[in-house]
Order: sequence, then structure tokens, then C-alpha cells
Amino acid sequence: TMTVNYQTLEPSATSTVYFDTRSRGGRPENYRHQANGSAHQLPGLGDGRWIHWVELAKLSPGQTYYFIAGDAKNGFTAERKFRTVPSGAQDLRFVVGGDMNSFPATARLTQQAARLAPAFAVVGGDIAYANDMPTNYLKWDAWLDIWQTNMITPAGFTIPMVLDIGNHEIRSGAKTLSPTNAQFFFGYF
Repeated sequence: TMTVNYQTLEPSATSTVYFDTRSRGGRPENYRHQANGSAHQLPGLGDGRWIHWVELAKLSPGQTYYFIAGDAKNGFTAERKFRTVPSGAQDLRFVVGGDMNSFPATARLTQQAARLAPAFAVVGGDIAYANDMPTNYLKWDAWLDIWQTNMITPAGFTIPMVLDIGNHEIRSGAKTLSPTNAQFFFGYF
């Protein structure tokens, strides 16, 4: 299973991902598979963006998938591709990090990690340093832009992320972890 997350500034009737095991050039009608998901908004964001989650289930292990996300009204993303983790006893390469923020060094670090062509990346918290404040949403935008731009293998595969929550994803002063004091983390991922 792979979950595709994307954002739009306008609401849409559907949250859709078209996908296939062959490149279809970004033309929705040419993809063999379609998955629909859900969309929601986070309270307090001034731009009114919508966060879309679409789960692609029952994927084959060790397979390349090409996909686009969006809808007919607002348009679709450029075609991207990912590879599922193989089954069996093969070697598996992944990268692990955390405490990232969105400094210039973060871009260089993610570029270096992507050169290793990992199957996925584990980010162990303290991701965007937004401290769950709605006014800090641009910190998430900057971090997501760095990931989307740089976490691409030399063969052009988008590197999936496995995220963990850290203290900088929780609202300052919060004593417990919950969706109400970590709305960005739980709302985005």
C-alpha cells in the first residue's frame, strides 16, 4: 500500500490518483487504475488549502508504479513514479534521519540521501520545526518542497517517507500527544 498525499487551494469533488505500471504521459484516461480518497482542511490556515489522502492498495511488491494526482476541475500533477518494496529475502536499502527543518543544508542532505537510491526514508521527528502553530504553515511548505524536489533517486523514483512525530511537531507546552496538539502532523500525514 502507498498513500499519495497532495494539496490544493480549491475544493474538488474528488481526490483521485490515476496509476499504472507503465508511464501514461500524465493523461488520466490512459491509466489502467484509479483510486479515490478523501480531502480535509486544517483549521486556522489562512489560504484555505485542502489536504488530499489517496491510498493505493493491493500493489505488487518490487513493482514500479507511475501516477498522477488531482481532479478534472483543478488539474493533475506531473507524472511521478515510485517503486514498492520487494518481497522475500533481498537486501533493502533505506535512509534514516530527523531534526531536519528547511535550511539550505537540508536540501543538500536530501540530495545526498537520494543518490543512495533508498527504497524509502524514515524521518524520526522534528521535521519542519513548525511547533503545530497555524502561523508556521510555511515551514511545512518549505520542508515539503525540499522533499518533493530532492528526494528523487538517480533513476527518477520518488522516495516514500515513513514519518515519526517529534517534540517540534507538537504545540509548545503540550503534555500529551494527540491530534488536537499536533494538527499539522496528523492533518498532513
